[in-house]
Amino acid sequence: MGGGSTASIGKGCAASFLFKPNDALSIRVIGDYEKEDSDCCVSVLYNAGPNDGALLKARLAAAGATEIFDPNFLSTSLNDFQHMEVRQSGGSVQANGVSTAVTT
Repeated sequence: MGGGSTASIGKGCAASFLFKPNDALSIRVIGDYEKEDSDCCVSVLYNAGPNDGALLKARLAAAGATEIFDPNFLSTSLNDFQHMEVRQSGGSVQANGVSTAVTT
């Protein structure tokens, strides 16, 4: 492989908040965010997507490119570094409560 430089910058954060208004109820809110910018390496195709890669194959054909799928992940149609930007986040809310029976 030829010479060159690689760079990867990733930043992220996560937070969790717990709210307990009383002994019978607790609510937890969790969230995270991650951002990565990479100028690195060449990726290989490991899955062409749904419908046997119909959309990918159509776009490659429109661009005059050839699909290379190597089950050993050793071949690719790219011959240069590539730039990738990834933004991902997630969140969840969990509520736990204790029910008490009321009798009269």
